[in-house]
Amino acid sequence: MTIRRPAPALFAVASIVSALALSGCAAATSGATSPAAVAPEILLVRHAEAESGGTDPALTDAGRRRAEALADLLADEPLAAVLATDTRRARDTAAPTAERHGLTVEIYDPRRLDELAARLRERGGSVLVVGHSNTTPELARLLGGDPGTPIAHHEHDRLYRVDPATGTTVLERFGIPRPATSTGYANRLPAAYQTPKSRLAMPKIGTRRSRRRVAAPRPTRRPTASVTAAIARAAAPAKATSAASA
Repeated sequence: MTIRRPAPALFAVASIVSALALSGCAAATSGATSPAAVAPEILLVRHAEAESGGTDPALTDAGRRRAEALADLLADEPLAAVLATDTRRARDTAAPTAERHGLTVEIYDPRRLDELAARLRERGGSVLVVGHSNTTPELARLLGGDPGTPIAHHEHDRLYRVDPATGTTVLERFGIPRPATSTGYANRLPAAYQTPKSRLAMPKIGTRRSRRRVAAPRPTRRPTASVTAAIARAAAPAKATSAASA
């Protein structure tokens, strides 16, 4: 039996063609799941919880945990940049996410939000912007998104996802919800974001009932027959006197 083997030159050509075909398939597959194929989003958050007092307060322990929770949430996002105002609480909120993505926190001027919105549209790619309770909803509006209700004083877990091309806005919550305060913010959180422990800690504002008892009106006593007769006898002389004087 004679076995024919392919010529070495033909075998080499076939190997090269096969390798090119496989590399083309791999490129097509990787391109389908590459970050460039994902529609860019502008992610907007307010800074995490900060210390009270001072001109440039730092984050509290709860604020640092929330900043780490934000970094965990955005770990797989194809972020091209991370921006923050030049305040310690905003920079420290943005730092963990920037570090996860190998980025440096870029500083922006919150007094020029219209210019920032224009740059974000032209920049392309997903960007995280850390701001404040008044600047974050306004930036969402300037990007064509829905700012929603005003951010409450104790609200630090709202995340905007704004599509700069269409203005489509998605709101998310991240981290542990803020405990109940006098503003009642925690009571307005959807039940999905409230743990059983947090529900127990939240007083239901406006639903407390007073336990003070209101006394029932006392019944009016009617005079007896003897009392009525005595009153009639006492009134008889007075009628006689008035008739005589007339």
